[in-house]
Amino acid sequence: MKTCSTVGIVVSAISLTVSLSIAQESAGPGEDARQIVLILGKDRSFSATMAASVQYEGAEKQSRGEKPYFLSHGNTRTEEDYTRKPGLQSKVIEALKKDGLAQMVMITRPDRQTSYLLIPGRKSYMKMDWRETGFDSTAKPPKIERKEIGKETIDGHTCVKVQLVMISSDDTKEEMTAWEATDLGGMIIRLDSTNGYDGSKGSLLFKNVKLGKLDPALFEVPTGFKEMSQEESVEFGSAMMHVEMSADSGAPTPPSKKSTP
Repeated sequence: MKTCSTVGIVVSAISLTVSLSIAQESAGPGEDARQIVLILGKDRSFSATMAASVQYEGAEKQSRGEKPYFLSHGNTRTEEDYTRKPGLQSKVIEALKKDGLAQMVMITRPDRQTSYLLIPGRKSYMKMDWRETGFDSTAKPPKIERKEIGKETIDGHTCVKVQLVMISSDDTKEEMTAWEATDLGGMIIRLDSTNGYDGSKGSLLFKNVKLGKLDPALFEVPTGFKEMSQEESVEFGSAMMHVEMSADSGAPTPPSKKSTP
C-alpha cells in the first residue's frame, strides 16, 4: 500500500493541484475538493484553461502557470505538460520525454474520496485515499456567505463582483473576492485571496470556458494503466522533485513554515 506522504510529495512537486480556497493553508485533497464544490457549485460542469498566480510576501516576481482544467459535479481533472513548463532546460525536457514523464494528470473523485495521479507516458498511476489523510466526509462543511460589491468586466465577460466569506465549523473565517460571469450562468471565472498564514496573494482565472456535460472517462483511470508499487512511487517522487528544482523560471520559493510559539 502506498503511503499518503509519498503521493503528497509528488503532487506538491509537479504542482497539479490548486486549492480554490487560496485564503487558507491546504487541509488535504478531500477538504480542497469539498471547498471547490462549495465555491463553484455542486452542479457545475465545464472545461477551461486555469491560469493561477501567487505573489509571495517580499518577493519581486509572481509564480504563474496555466493548465487545462475540467470540472463535473465535484469531480476534477487537471493536466500538466512539462514540455511547456517555463525554465526547464531542453535536455531535461528530452529526458522526461524519453522516460515517459512529460505529461501528468490529476483526478479528484469526491464520490470515492480518492485522488489519482496518472502518468500517461508510462500507463501507470498513483492513488490517494483521502481517509488515510484524516479526511472526514461526515464533518459539517464550511458555510459560504456572499455579498455583491460591484460589477466589472473580466477577460471579456461582464461580471458581478462579490465578496465571499468561508466560515468553518469552528467559526474561522476566510475572505475571498470572486467575479461571477453573467453570460456563463453566474459561474466564478476569477477568484482572489490573501493567505492569512504567510501573506501570499493568490489568483485563479478560468479562460476559454466551455459549459456543458463532460465525458465521464475524463475522470477515470484509463484501462490498461497499472498502479505503482511503493518503491516505484518513492523513486518517481524523488525524480519529479529534482525536475521541479531544476526549473529556472525565476519564480519565487514559498516561505518556509513559520514555527508555532
